[in-house]
Amino acid sequence: ARGSSRRGTRGSAAPAAAAAVPTRQDTPGLRRDEGIDHASVHTTPHHHHHHHHLHPQPFHVAATALPGGGEGAYGCGLTGNLDVIACRAELLFHRGDYEAAYALTRPVLCCGRDPYALQLLPVHLAAATQLAAYGSEARSDLFLLGHRLTEEHPELAVSWYAVGCYYLAARQPEAARRYLGKATQLQKGFAPAWLAYGHAFSAQDERDQAMSAYRTAARLFPGLHNPHLGLGAEYCATANLPLAERALLAAYDICPNDPAVCHELGVLMYKCGQTAAAAMWLDRALQLLPGGRPTVHWEATLVALGHCMRKLCRFNVAAECYSAALALAPASPGTLAALGYVAQLAGDPRVAVEHYHAALALRPDDPFATDMLRLALQEFAEAAAAAEAAEGKEVEAAAAAAVAAKTMNPAAPPVPAVGTAAAPASGAV
Repeated sequence: ARGSSRRGTRGSAAPAAAAAVPTRQDTPGLRRDEGIDHASVHTTPHHHHHHHHLHPQPFHVAATALPGGGEGAYGCGLTGNLDVIACRAELLFHRGDYEAAYALTRPVLCCGRDPYALQLLPVHLAAATQLAAYGSEARSDLFLLGHRLTEEHPELAVSWYAVGCYYLAARQPEAARRYLGKATQLQKGFAPAWLAYGHAFSAQDERDQAMSAYRTAARLFPGLHNPHLGLGAEYCATANLPLAERALLAAYDICPNDPAVCHELGVLMYKCGQTAAAAMWLDRALQLLPGGRPTVHWEATLVALGHCMRKLCRFNVAAECYSAALALAPASPGTLAALGYVAQLAGDPRVAVEHYHAALALRPDDPFATDMLRLALQEFAEAAAAAEAAEGKEVEAAAAAAVAAKTMNPAAPPVPAVGTAAAPASGAV
Protein backbone atom coordinates (compact mmCIF):
# COMPACT_ATOMS: atom_id res chain seq x y z
CA ALA A 1 0.00 0.00 0.00
CA ARG A 2 1.49 3.29 -1.04
CA GLY A 3 0.79 5.94 1.53
CA SER A 4 1.45 9.15 -0.40
CA SER A 5 2.26 10.58 -3.80
CA ARG A 6 5.46 9.95 -5.70
CA ARG A 7 6.75 13.45 -5.13
CA GLY A 8 5.83 13.33 -1.47
CA THR A 9 7.57 10.28 -0.11
CA ARG A 10 6.43 7.50 -2.43
CA GLY A 11 4.56 6.20 0.57
CA SER A 12 4.92 2.61 1.64
CA ALA A 13 7.47 0.61 -0.21
CA ALA A 14 6.53 -2.57 -1.96
CA PRO A 15 8.39 -4.63 0.63
CA ALA A 16 5.99 -3.43 3.29
CA ALA A 17 3.04 -4.29 1.09
CA ALA A 18 4.03 -7.85 0.32
CA ALA A 19 5.84 -9.11 3.40
CA ALA A 20 3.49 -12.02 3.87
CA VAL A 21 5.77 -14.25 5.91
CA PRO A 22 5.54 -14.03 9.70
CA THR A 23 8.80 -13.63 11.55
CA ARG A 24 9.98 -16.66 13.48
CA GLN A 25 10.84 -15.48 16.94
CA ASP A 26 13.58 -18.11 17.23
CA THR A 27 15.23 -17.24 13.92
CA PRO A 28 19.00 -16.69 14.39
CA GLY A 29 20.06 -13.08 14.02
CA LEU A 30 16.62 -11.57 14.66
CA ARG A 31 17.02 -10.13 18.12
CA ARG A 32 15.76 -7.03 19.84
CA ASP A 33 18.30 -4.25 20.25
CA GLU A 34 18.87 -2.97 23.77
CA GLY A 35 20.87 0.24 23.48
CA ILE A 36 20.39 3.40 21.48
CA ASP A 37 23.24 4.96 19.55
CA HIS A 38 21.63 8.05 18.01
CA ALA A 39 20.85 11.40 19.54
CA SER A 40 17.43 11.64 21.09
CA VAL A 41 14.86 12.66 18.47
CA HIS A 42 11.11 12.66 19.06
CA THR A 43 9.06 10.62 16.65
CA THR A 44 5.85 12.65 16.31
CA PRO A 45 4.29 15.50 18.31
CA HIS A 46 1.53 13.13 19.41
CA HIS A 47 3.88 10.62 21.01
CA HIS A 48 4.60 11.15 24.70
CA HIS A 49 5.51 7.76 26.19
CA HIS A 50 8.85 5.98 26.38
CA HIS A 51 8.99 5.13 22.68
CA HIS A 52 10.14 8.65 21.84
CA HIS A 53 13.68 7.51 22.64
CA LEU A 54 13.64 4.71 20.05
CA HIS A 55 16.16 5.24 17.28
CA PRO A 56 17.98 3.15 14.72
CA GLN A 57 20.91 1.07 15.80
CA PRO A 58 23.39 -0.95 13.72
CA PHE A 59 22.22 -4.41 12.71
CA HIS A 60 24.49 -7.35 13.51
CA VAL A 61 23.59 -10.79 12.18
CA ALA A 62 25.33 -13.97 13.27
CA ALA A 63 27.48 -15.40 10.51
CA THR A 64 25.84 -18.77 10.90
CA ALA A 65 22.43 -17.26 10.13
CA LEU A 66 23.23 -16.72 6.46
CA PRO A 67 23.96 -19.20 3.68
CA GLY A 68 27.67 -19.89 3.53
CA GLY A 69 28.29 -17.60 6.49
CA GLY A 70 30.19 -19.83 8.88
CA GLU A 71 30.17 -23.44 9.93
CA GLY A 72 27.24 -23.51 12.38
CA ALA A 73 24.57 -25.75 10.89
CA TYR A 74 26.94 -26.91 8.17
CA GLY A 75 29.36 -28.30 10.74
CA CYS A 76 26.51 -30.18 12.41
CA GLY A 77 25.42 -31.88 9.21
CA LEU A 78 22.22 -29.80 8.91
CA THR A 79 22.97 -28.27 5.53
CA GLY A 80 19.98 -29.91 3.91
CA ASN A 81 17.64 -29.79 6.88
CA LEU A 82 14.38 -28.24 5.70
CA ASP A 83 13.70 -26.46 8.99
CA VAL A 84 17.15 -24.85 8.87
CA ILE A 85 16.60 -23.83 5.26
CA ALA A 86 13.21 -22.35 6.19
CA CYS A 87 14.74 -20.31 9.02
CA ARG A 88 17.49 -19.01 6.77
CA ALA A 89 15.05 -18.12 3.99
CA GLU A 90 12.74 -16.27 6.41
CA LEU A 91 15.67 -14.31 7.80
CA LEU A 92 16.77 -13.32 4.31
CA PHE A 93 13.21 -12.39 3.38
CA HIS A 94 12.75 -10.13 6.39
CA ARG A 95 16.09 -8.48 5.65
CA GLY A 96 14.79 -7.57 2.20
CA ASP A 97 16.95 -10.03 0.24
CA TYR A 98 14.11 -11.66 -1.69
CA GLU A 99 16.37 -13.01 -4.42
CA ALA A 100 18.52 -14.93 -1.92
CA ALA A 101 15.47 -16.28 -0.08
CA TYR A 102 13.95 -17.47 -3.34
CA ALA A 103 17.23 -19.00 -4.50
CA LEU A 104 17.40 -20.94 -1.23
CA THR A 105 13.90 -22.45 -1.44
CA ARG A 106 13.46 -22.95 -5.18
CA PRO A 107 15.86 -25.91 -5.55
CA VAL A 108 13.86 -27.80 -2.92
CA LEU A 109 10.35 -27.01 -4.14
CA CYS A 110 10.72 -26.57 -7.89
CA CYS A 111 13.58 -28.90 -8.77
CA GLY A 112 12.11 -32.16 -7.55
CA ARG A 113 13.83 -32.62 -4.20
CA ASP A 114 10.71 -32.14 -2.04
CA PRO A 115 7.91 -30.30 -3.86
CA TYR A 116 5.62 -30.58 -0.82
CA ALA A 117 7.92 -29.19 1.88
CA LEU A 118 5.21 -27.32 3.77
CA GLN A 119 7.64 -25.45 6.01
CA LEU A 120 9.21 -23.82 2.95
CA LEU A 121 6.08 -22.98 1.01
CA PRO A 122 5.03 -19.73 2.79
CA VAL A 123 8.40 -17.99 2.50
CA HIS A 124 8.95 -19.34 -1.02
CA LEU A 125 5.57 -18.03 -2.19
CA ALA A 126 6.08 -14.65 -0.53
CA ALA A 127 9.54 -14.21 -2.08
CA ALA A 128 8.24 -15.31 -5.48
CA THR A 129 5.41 -12.77 -5.19
CA GLN A 130 7.91 -9.99 -4.57
CA LEU A 131 10.07 -10.99 -7.51
CA ALA A 132 7.16 -11.65 -9.86
CA ALA A 133 5.78 -8.16 -9.25
CA TYR A 134 8.87 -6.79 -11.00
CA GLY A 135 8.79 -9.01 -14.06
CA SER A 136 10.75 -11.97 -12.75
CA GLU A 137 10.26 -15.50 -14.08
CA ALA A 138 9.02 -16.35 -10.60
CA ARG A 139 5.48 -15.65 -11.82
CA SER A 140 5.46 -18.82 -13.89
CA ASP A 141 6.70 -20.75 -10.86
CA LEU A 142 3.83 -19.29 -8.84
CA PHE A 143 1.32 -20.35 -11.47
CA LEU A 144 2.62 -23.91 -11.75
CA LEU A 145 2.97 -24.35 -8.00
CA GLY A 146 -0.51 -23.03 -7.28
CA HIS A 147 -2.03 -25.20 -10.01
CA ARG A 148 -0.32 -28.33 -8.71
CA LEU A 149 -1.15 -27.68 -5.06
CA THR A 150 -4.84 -26.98 -5.67
CA GLU A 151 -5.16 -30.11 -7.81
CA GLU A 152 -3.40 -32.46 -5.41
CA HIS A 153 -4.12 -30.83 -2.02
CA PRO A 154 -7.23 -28.65 -2.25
CA GLU A 155 -7.84 -29.17 1.46
CA LEU A 156 -4.71 -27.19 2.43
CA ALA A 157 -4.84 -23.45 3.05
CA VAL A 158 -1.37 -23.01 1.57
CA SER A 159 -2.64 -24.28 -1.79
CA TRP A 160 -5.14 -21.43 -2.14
CA TYR A 161 -2.63 -19.03 -0.64
CA ALA A 162 -0.35 -19.89 -3.57
CA VAL A 163 -3.11 -19.02 -6.04
CA GLY A 164 -3.78 -15.76 -4.21
CA CYS A 165 -0.08 -14.88 -4.35
CA TYR A 166 -0.08 -15.45 -8.10
CA TYR A 167 -2.97 -13.02 -8.59
CA LEU A 168 -1.33 -10.48 -6.28
CA ALA A 169 1.82 -10.65 -8.40
CA ALA A 170 -0.31 -10.33 -11.54
CA ARG A 171 -1.90 -7.18 -10.06
CA GLN A 172 -5.37 -8.71 -9.93
CA PRO A 173 -6.25 -8.05 -6.28
CA GLU A 174 -9.94 -8.84 -6.65
CA ALA A 175 -9.20 -12.41 -7.75
CA ALA A 176 -6.50 -12.65 -5.09
CA ARG A 177 -9.03 -11.72 -2.39
CA ARG A 178 -11.30 -14.56 -3.42
CA TYR A 179 -8.63 -17.25 -3.07
CA LEU A 180 -6.97 -15.75 0.00
CA GLY A 181 -10.34 -15.54 1.72
CA LYS A 182 -10.80 -19.24 1.04
CA ALA A 183 -7.38 -19.93 2.56
CA THR A 184 -8.32 -18.09 5.76
CA GLN A 185 -11.54 -20.10 6.01
CA LEU A 186 -9.75 -23.42 5.57
CA GLN A 187 -7.19 -22.63 8.27
CA LYS A 188 -7.81 -19.65 10.52
CA GLY A 189 -4.36 -20.07 12.07
CA PHE A 190 -2.48 -19.58 8.80
CA ALA A 191 -0.86 -16.17 9.29
CA PRO A 192 0.49 -15.58 5.74
CA ALA A 193 -3.02 -15.86 4.29
CA TRP A 194 -4.39 -13.20 6.66
CA LEU A 195 -1.55 -10.83 5.85
CA ALA A 196 -1.84 -11.32 2.09
CA TYR A 197 -5.63 -10.92 2.44
CA GLY A 198 -5.04 -7.49 3.94
CA HIS A 199 -2.57 -6.63 1.16
CA ALA A 200 -5.17 -7.53 -1.48
CA PHE A 201 -7.69 -5.11 0.05
CA SER A 202 -5.00 -2.46 0.40
CA ALA A 203 -4.11 -2.77 -3.29
CA GLN A 204 -7.66 -1.64 -4.08
CA ASP A 205 -7.56 1.20 -1.52
CA GLU A 206 -10.20 -0.54 0.59
CA ARG A 207 -8.71 0.67 3.85
CA ASP A 208 -11.37 -0.53 6.29
CA GLN A 209 -11.32 -4.11 5.02
CA ALA A 210 -7.52 -4.13 4.92
CA MET A 211 -7.29 -2.91 8.52
CA SER A 212 -9.87 -5.48 9.57
CA ALA A 213 -7.70 -8.27 8.13
CA TYR A 214 -4.59 -6.86 9.81
CA ARG A 215 -6.38 -6.51 13.16
CA THR A 216 -7.52 -10.12 12.94
CA ALA A 217 -3.94 -11.19 12.24
CA ALA A 218 -2.65 -9.10 15.14
CA ARG A 219 -5.20 -10.71 17.47
CA LEU A 220 -4.51 -14.26 16.29
CA PHE A 221 -0.72 -13.86 16.15
CA PRO A 222 0.33 -11.38 18.85
CA GLY A 223 4.03 -12.20 18.43
CA LEU A 224 4.20 -11.11 14.77
CA HIS A 225 5.21 -7.62 13.71
CA ASN A 226 3.75 -7.84 10.19
CA PRO A 227 0.11 -7.09 11.17
CA HIS A 228 1.21 -3.96 13.04
CA LEU A 229 3.28 -2.94 10.03
CA GLY A 230 0.26 -3.28 7.76
CA LEU A 231 -1.93 -1.33 10.17
CA GLY A 232 0.66 1.43 10.41
CA ALA A 233 0.86 1.74 6.63
CA GLU A 234 -2.93 1.97 6.35
CA TYR A 235 -3.22 4.56 9.12
CA CYS A 236 -0.45 6.56 7.46
CA ALA A 237 -2.28 6.41 4.12
CA THR A 238 -5.43 7.78 5.76
CA ALA A 239 -3.47 10.55 7.58
CA ASN A 240 -4.25 9.10 11.01
CA LEU A 241 -0.72 9.79 12.17
CA PRO A 242 -1.01 9.12 15.93
CA LEU A 243 -2.42 5.62 15.36
CA ALA A 244 0.10 5.03 12.57
CA GLU A 245 2.89 5.87 14.99
CA ARG A 246 1.54 3.54 17.64
CA ALA A 247 1.22 0.62 15.23
CA LEU A 248 4.62 1.12 13.62
CA LEU A 249 6.42 1.43 16.94
CA ALA A 250 4.70 -1.77 18.06
CA ALA A 251 6.12 -3.44 14.94
CA TYR A 252 9.55 -1.96 15.68
CA ASP A 253 9.41 -3.25 19.25
CA ILE A 254 8.88 -6.79 17.98
CA CYS A 255 11.28 -6.71 15.02
CA PRO A 256 13.61 -3.68 14.97
CA ASN A 257 15.72 -5.13 12.16
CA ASP A 258 13.07 -5.24 9.44
CA PRO A 259 13.94 -2.53 6.87
CA ALA A 260 10.27 -2.27 5.85
CA VAL A 261 9.39 -1.08 9.38
CA CYS A 262 12.12 1.56 9.25
CA HIS A 263 10.90 2.67 5.83
CA GLU A 264 7.37 3.17 7.11
CA LEU A 265 8.64 5.08 10.14
CA GLY A 266 10.57 7.32 7.76
CA VAL A 267 7.42 7.97 5.73
CA LEU A 268 5.54 8.78 8.93
CA MET A 269 8.22 11.22 10.12
CA TYR A 270 8.18 12.92 6.71
CA LYS A 271 4.43 13.40 6.91
CA CYS A 272 4.81 14.81 10.42
CA GLY A 273 7.27 17.40 9.14
CA GLN A 274 10.24 15.89 10.99
CA THR A 275 12.55 15.69 8.01
CA ALA A 276 15.77 14.94 9.89
CA ALA A 277 14.16 12.03 11.75
CA ALA A 278 12.64 10.78 8.49
CA ALA A 279 16.07 10.79 6.83
CA MET A 280 17.50 8.88 9.79
CA TRP A 281 14.88 6.11 9.57
CA LEU A 282 15.13 5.82 5.79
CA ASP A 283 18.91 5.63 5.96
CA ARG A 284 18.53 2.95 8.64
CA ALA A 285 16.27 0.95 6.30
CA LEU A 286 18.91 1.02 3.58
CA GLN A 287 21.66 0.07 6.01
CA LEU A 288 19.69 -2.99 7.10
CA LEU A 289 19.70 -4.40 3.57
CA PRO A 290 22.28 -7.13 2.93
CA GLY A 291 25.54 -5.40 2.14
CA GLY A 292 23.75 -2.05 2.19
CA ARG A 293 22.93 -2.58 -1.50
CA PRO A 294 19.29 -1.79 -2.34
CA THR A 295 17.50 -3.67 -5.08
CA VAL A 296 14.61 -2.52 -7.23
CA HIS A 297 12.21 -3.38 -4.40
CA TRP A 298 13.74 -0.56 -2.34
CA GLU A 299 13.78 2.10 -5.02
CA ALA A 300 10.97 3.92 -3.18
CA THR A 301 13.16 4.18 -0.08
CA LEU A 302 15.92 5.88 -2.07
CA VAL A 303 13.42 8.32 -3.58
CA ALA A 304 11.97 9.14 -0.17
CA LEU A 305 15.47 9.70 1.25
CA GLY A 306 16.18 12.00 -1.70
CA HIS A 307 13.09 14.06 -0.81
CA CYS A 308 14.32 14.38 2.76
CA MET A 309 17.78 15.49 1.67
CA ARG A 310 16.25 18.02 -0.70
CA LYS A 311 14.20 19.51 2.12
CA LEU A 312 17.33 19.64 4.26
CA CYS A 313 19.01 21.61 1.40
CA ARG A 314 21.58 18.86 0.88
CA PHE A 315 21.09 18.97 -2.86
CA ASN A 316 24.15 16.92 -3.83
CA VAL A 317 23.12 14.04 -1.56
CA ALA A 318 19.53 14.27 -2.83
CA ALA A 319 20.77 14.05 -6.42
CA GLU A 320 22.82 10.97 -5.50
CA CYS A 321 19.74 9.30 -3.99
CA TYR A 322 17.61 10.04 -7.06
CA SER A 323 20.36 8.83 -9.39
CA ALA A 324 20.69 5.59 -7.43
CA ALA A 325 16.91 5.12 -7.65
CA LEU A 326 17.01 5.70 -11.41
CA ALA A 327 19.73 3.10 -11.75
CA LEU A 328 17.28 0.59 -10.26
CA ALA A 329 14.17 1.80 -12.11
CA PRO A 330 15.16 3.94 -15.13
CA ALA A 331 11.63 4.48 -16.46
CA SER A 332 10.44 6.51 -13.46
CA PRO A 333 9.12 9.92 -14.54
CA GLY A 334 8.56 11.02 -10.95
CA THR A 335 12.19 10.38 -10.05
CA LEU A 336 13.39 12.18 -13.18
CA ALA A 337 11.22 15.17 -12.30
CA ALA A 338 12.56 15.13 -8.74
CA LEU A 339 16.13 15.06 -10.07
CA GLY A 340 15.34 18.04 -12.28
CA TYR A 341 13.79 19.89 -9.36
CA VAL A 342 16.83 19.42 -7.13
CA ALA A 343 19.09 20.60 -9.97
CA GLN A 344 16.90 23.67 -10.35
CA LEU A 345 17.10 24.38 -6.63
CA ALA A 346 20.88 24.01 -6.81
CA GLY A 347 20.99 26.74 -9.47
CA ASP A 348 21.53 24.61 -12.58
CA PRO A 349 18.48 25.23 -14.81
CA ARG A 350 20.15 23.66 -17.87
CA VAL A 351 20.40 20.24 -16.18
CA ALA A 352 16.90 20.71 -14.76
CA VAL A 353 15.49 21.27 -18.26
CA GLU A 354 17.11 18.04 -19.47
CA HIS A 355 15.57 15.99 -16.67
CA TYR A 356 12.12 17.58 -17.06
CA HIS A 357 12.17 16.75 -20.77
CA ALA A 358 13.10 13.15 -19.95
CA ALA A 359 10.26 12.95 -17.41
CA LEU A 360 7.71 14.36 -19.87
CA ALA A 361 8.87 11.92 -22.55
CA LEU A 362 7.74 9.11 -20.24
CA ARG A 363 4.64 10.85 -18.88
CA PRO A 364 3.58 13.79 -21.09
CA ASP A 365 0.68 14.81 -18.84
CA ASP A 366 2.77 15.26 -15.68
CA PRO A 367 1.60 18.65 -14.33
CA PHE A 368 4.55 19.09 -11.97
CA ALA A 369 7.18 18.49 -14.66
CA THR A 370 5.27 20.72 -17.10
CA ASP A 371 5.06 23.67 -14.70
CA MET A 372 8.63 23.31 -13.49
CA LEU A 373 9.93 23.00 -17.06
CA ARG A 374 8.38 26.35 -17.91
CA LEU A 375 10.03 27.94 -14.87
CA ALA A 376 13.36 26.26 -15.60
CA LEU A 377 13.32 27.51 -19.20
CA GLN A 378 12.61 31.01 -17.95
CA GLU A 379 15.46 30.78 -15.45
CA PHE A 380 17.76 29.39 -18.12
CA ALA A 381 16.92 32.29 -20.47
CA GLU A 382 17.48 34.81 -17.69
CA ALA A 383 20.79 33.18 -16.78
CA ALA A 384 21.91 33.25 -20.43
CA ALA A 385 20.94 36.91 -20.75
CA ALA A 386 22.75 37.74 -17.52
CA ALA A 387 25.86 35.89 -18.72
CA GLU A 388 25.76 37.75 -22.05
CA ALA A 389 25.36 41.08 -20.28
CA ALA A 390 28.24 40.26 -17.95
CA GLU A 391 30.43 39.36 -20.93
CA GLY A 392 29.54 42.65 -22.62
CA LYS A 393 30.46 44.56 -19.49
CA GLU A 394 33.82 42.78 -19.35
CA VAL A 395 34.56 43.81 -22.96
CA GLU A 396 33.59 47.40 -22.23
CA ALA A 397 35.74 47.43 -19.11
CA ALA A 398 38.73 46.09 -21.04
CA ALA A 399 38.30 48.73 -23.75
CA ALA A 400 37.99 51.48 -21.16
CA ALA A 401 41.13 50.26 -19.42
CA ALA A 402 43.04 50.33 -22.73
CA VAL A 403 41.90 53.89 -23.46
CA ALA A 404 42.87 54.98 -19.96
CA ALA A 405 46.32 53.43 -20.31
CA LYS A 406 46.88 55.20 -23.64
CA THR A 407 45.79 58.52 -22.17
CA MET A 408 48.17 58.21 -19.23
CA ASN A 409 51.17 57.22 -21.47
CA PRO A 410 50.76 58.92 -24.87
CA ALA A 411 54.44 58.29 -25.89
CA ALA A 412 54.05 54.56 -25.71
CA PRO A 413 54.12 52.83 -29.08
CA PRO A 414 50.79 51.56 -30.26
CA VAL A 415 49.99 47.99 -29.39
CA PRO A 416 49.86 45.89 -32.56
CA ALA A 417 46.52 44.33 -33.31
CA VAL A 418 46.05 40.66 -32.58
CA GLY A 419 47.15 38.53 -35.52
CA THR A 420 49.54 41.13 -37.06
CA ALA A 421 53.32 41.09 -36.84
CA ALA A 422 55.31 44.14 -35.78
CA ALA A 423 57.50 45.82 -38.46
CA PRO A 424 61.11 44.52 -38.35
CA ALA A 425 63.71 46.86 -36.94
CA SER A 426 66.13 48.62 -39.29
CA GLY A 427 68.88 46.28 -40.41
CA ALA A 428 67.09 43.16 -39.21
CA VAL A 429 67.38 40.13 -41.47
